[in-house]
Amino acid sequence: IVALSPAIRSAIEIKSPGKTVHVIPNMADIEFYKPEEKDARLEEKFSVKGKFVVSYIGALGVANGLDYFLECVNKSRKAELPIHFLLCGDGALRDRLKRNADHLMLHNLSFVDFTNRDGVKEVLNVTDASFTCYKNLPILETGSPNKFFDGLAAGKLIIINFGGWIKKEIEGARCGIYVDPQNPDDFVNKIRPFLSDQNSLDQYQKASRSLAEKNFSREMLSAKFTSLFLS
Repeated sequence: IVALSPAIRSAIEIKSPGKTVHVIPNMADIEFYKPEEKDARLEEKFSVKGKFVVSYIGALGVANGLDYFLECVNKSRKAELPIHFLLCGDGALRDRLKRNADHLMLHNLSFVDFTNRDGVKEVLNVTDASFTCYKNLPILETGSPNKFFDGLAAGKLIIINFGGWIKKEIEGARCGIYVDPQNPDDFVNKIRPFLSDQNSLDQYQKASRSLAEKNFSREMLSAKFTSLFLS
């Protein structure tokens, strides 16, 4: 039995005692996504030239709790932070989120249509920080979200608003920040130092890439999975 996270393994072991359960999370494609200089052409395409860019890439559904993301955008606008936010993806709440963004006059936010991996790579090129967002429910702390690993591979500052094993990973590696899911002001307070300290941002971004290479590379985890059938 293969579980995607330590928490999922624990749940399986309770329900199926005596079974051997291995943990193999989703993978970071470190060959496809890599740290790279921002492409001026892409900065023009996404209208983010000269901006610090925070991107959410993924599903726009109920479980993703993106009302909180909009609150972070709004708080950043009110604080006049030089951040532009990109919300890339599709889902059941996309239209509602767009209406709410228009109502709040969030000129510091752009919606990007659902795209393929090449399109995700373009968004990540102009991104400084990758935001993985979930609704504030304990069960959602157990998952293994793909876009978190893409952000690691691309060498981005990681932002999450949920606890669990991923929070431990990013805090241990010093590659990201946890923001209080009930207090969007916490986002403003914690992102602000990275806006003025390029060296700190660089260190966190390098640590993201290092974590991807060390713990989550596709090659390493594929070998681990294959080994289960060879032993």
